[in-house]
Amino acid sequence: MQVRSWLFSWVAAIHMPSRPTPVIIQLVETSETLIARLHTLGILLQQDPLLPNVVTLMVGTPVRGSWWTHASAHRIYDCLNEITQHPDVLVTRLVRGKITFVHRRLWPDVLAVACSHLPWQVAGLSASAHKLYEEVERQGILLSSGPKAKEIARRLLVHDEQVHTPAGHHELRLESWSLWAERVTCPRTRAASEGAQQLEAVLRALDGTLAMLPWGKQ
Repeated sequence: MQVRSWLFSWVAAIHMPSRPTPVIIQLVETSETLIARLHTLGILLQQDPLLPNVVTLMVGTPVRGSWWTHASAHRIYDCLNEITQHPDVLVTRLVRGKITFVHRRLWPDVLAVACSHLPWQVAGLSASAHKLYEEVERQGILLSSGPKAKEIARRLLVHDEQVHTPAGHHELRLESWSLWAERVTCPRTRAASEGAQQLEAVLRALDGTLAMLPWGKQ
């Protein structure tokens, strides 16, 4: 009986599929390490299937769909808040119209491009979006929502930040770039062409393409 038992165990072991060797992935766990990575790369997206982004760095693999459904959603949320509030981070829709974190060293380049008033910023802009942009320029800051607010934010006509209103709604806090530059003491030291070239070079280093930038779509 002992021989049969041993033989059965040996045969079962032969036919039992081997378990794959676990892949050890080093996750970026803290906002501090993410800021350090941002300083090195210059740009990080919030979430993207192709380019370096916070969500993938935190969980070790690209997340399909909304990261809110991920098991680490609370940790991701906390880190995103800390990154957004960091004094060396600008949040804008620079790449692919998505939320993009930009390190302080590239702020003058973003400001130069955003204030260029080149055709790609206004060509085909809806009348309602253009009116909203002019209102932001007059007031400096205002709250808005909907397609027209996102339209002028994606064209870098304004600086936008998502906020929660006292009524519990999500709106965009739209701010003129001149007021933003004054608030964060960002100097205007670049020409628009210089800023665009620098941002394009940073994106290419991340395996991005010109078409991912708002002026590259024209």
